[in-house]
Amino acid sequence: MPDPRNELQGRFRAAARFANFGNLLTQISIKGIRCHVDTVIDIASPITAFSGLNGTGKTTVLHVAAAAYTSSNGYNVNSFLAKGPLDQSPFRSDASILFQIEAPNNARVPLTISYNPQSSRWQGYGRRQPRDTFFFGVGFFLPSNEKRDFVFRNASSLQVQSTDQIDDHVRDWCCRILSNGYGAISSINVKHKNQTASILSTQRSGTAYSEAHMGCGEGRVHTIVRTLESCPEKSLILLEEPEISLHAKAEYELGKYLIDLAIRRGHQILITTHSERLMRALPQASLVHLCRTINGIEVVPGIPSFEAESLMSEGYDKALTIIVEDTVAKTVLTELLRTHDPYFLKSVHIAIGRFENPRNGVQDSGKEAVRRVMRTLSEAGLKMAAVLDGDDQEDVDNSIYKLPGSRPPEEELVANDSVMQLISDKCRIPVAELRTQLEQFDSCHEYFPYFARIMADDPQYVVRIAAEVYATSADTAAMRRLIDLLKEDTV
Repeated sequence: MPDPRNELQGRFRAAARFANFGNLLTQISIKGIRCHVDTVIDIASPITAFSGLNGTGKTTVLHVAAAAYTSSNGYNVNSFLAKGPLDQSPFRSDASILFQIEAPNNARVPLTISYNPQSSRWQGYGRRQPRDTFFFGVGFFLPSNEKRDFVFRNASSLQVQSTDQIDDHVRDWCCRILSNGYGAISSINVKHKNQTASILSTQRSGTAYSEAHMGCGEGRVHTIVRTLESCPEKSLILLEEPEISLHAKAEYELGKYLIDLAIRRGHQILITTHSERLMRALPQASLVHLCRTINGIEVVPGIPSFEAESLMSEGYDKALTIIVEDTVAKTVLTELLRTHDPYFLKSVHIAIGRFENPRNGVQDSGKEAVRRVMRTLSEAGLKMAAVLDGDDQEDVDNSIYKLPGSRPPEEELVANDSVMQLISDKCRIPVAELRTQLEQFDSCHEYFPYFARIMADDPQYVVRIAAEVYATSADTAAMRRLIDLLKEDTV
């Protein structure tokens, strides 16, 4: 069965993008607004899901995106950014937003909306293009009994004006998301004095009940699906944390519904989310993680859902456990990942593969121990991979890879001219003399204890500083391949 994620991405190909989705956003650049010092976000899918810790500016992205077009809802920057005595500087005096908007023939039309401190106004609205735009924040749905609206307060005296059956497609998706077998879903128009409203009502297991008696998650799903289905084709839809109040499977199915919606209706959908399950349902190109740094927000695009989940737990929940042969391999792999993909490093646990015989306390390590640890922990349900030394053979089908190069990590380190120059400077011995001294050893495992003795330092410290230097000159293509393989194991 074809994967809807692939179909969605296929419709986003450059040649078909405008025809399928209209004048959508392809890039958003935010300068000087809230925590966004200078943030550039490239849009790589009709659906973009922004994840990240609280306070990383996810909602701000949706707020500024709402102001990109002229629409019947009349959004502008001031619709979301209030400046006053309590918030005197939510944006800088030179704040701006630059949008790149899709046009026919693979062209892009830039639009800049900037703050004018002289007039205290945002300018650039006159160049906006028309597009139906809808922002649905976390307060979009509240249970009737919490709103205490006239429908709830006057439940016994409501007048039913008419009843309309909801489309079967909406009912089917509500059933699928919530794992409920609804016989029918209706929209009932009610009146009390001069007030009117449209209220959802469902039939399930022979019982009919309105949204006043739905749980928060159930009512939220019904409202979201019905509302999104009513949006005009090729709209821009902005959703804040649509997974709120949903159980685990419902979060995943909601993600699949958003894909179906975007394909059928040609919508561009931007969402904020903390749900790994919702993200797992989406194409990887849809996932954008925002990280707060001392210099502003760093954008990590195309991040696997498990990696995003690990980063949002600040490393408590690891996306993957990687088994290596020994402490040197662990240090080298750590520094390689720190240099080439530091956020991925935060989401993994690197462990040394060892087995200990309980009878004699003898530890078994090395390649065979790594394979045994892999088998044992995989059977326990953990997401596992192994990275052996460069002189071993890969077994990609079983998630066993190797470090860059063709030798053990100690030999790879000393073969690197920059590493040896560092060791030479620390030991105050010429490089050529150091290389000659290494010839006396039968095993490469003796290299770094030897360097440490000369330097009067700890061998592990010497390995670490050597690995830091080595990582900056390692084969980039080989590292990118290794990281891509490891990330596939997080899915």
